[in-house]
Amino acid sequence: MADVKLDLLFLDSHSCYSMVVADISTYPSDFNIVSPTIEITTPSGEYVTLPFTAKSVNIYDSLALHLTCDGDDLEPLPDGIYQFKYTITPATDYFITKTIIRTNTIQESLDNAYMKLDMDCSGSKEDEVIIQDIEYTIKESIAAANSCAQDLSMKLYRIANNKLSRFNNNKCCI
Repeated sequence: MADVKLDLLFLDSHSCYSMVVADISTYPSDFNIVSPTIEITTPSGEYVTLPFTAKSVNIYDSLALHLTCDGDDLEPLPDGIYQFKYTITPATDYFITKTIIRTNTIQESLDNAYMKLDMDCSGSKEDEVIIQDIEYTIKESIAAANSCAQDLSMKLYRIANNKLSRFNNNKCCI
């Protein structure tokens, strides 16, 4: 009989308002999945434990993560380090923890910077190099988070965000 191997996949929702987590675990054919739950810790350190649909795609927004209340408009999920702990019963035997950095908001800002280059805003090769450097720093931040270097990841994220803010504040609007 094959062993249970829990695993999660984080898919790009192309939205600042949601995150997509898929269960890509391996379960033996006769295995009964009991009480699948996921604990999500947000960049602020707050966490919520939610039911999780095994062998499926799960979508979370600011309401699900308790960042907004019932009846309020959804808010963009903040960029930063998120930790996920997926468990099934017995949780002492079956769990996996993963950490990612969410970069949807900064990516949206980077997309706007690229758009400014395509407009007649006196974009130059120097501007392209600046934006590519920012994009590279964001990718470094993601790589650091994927390697459990959370402090370095956030440091690189802040560097990229500061550079991007300076760039966007000094260029024409689209």
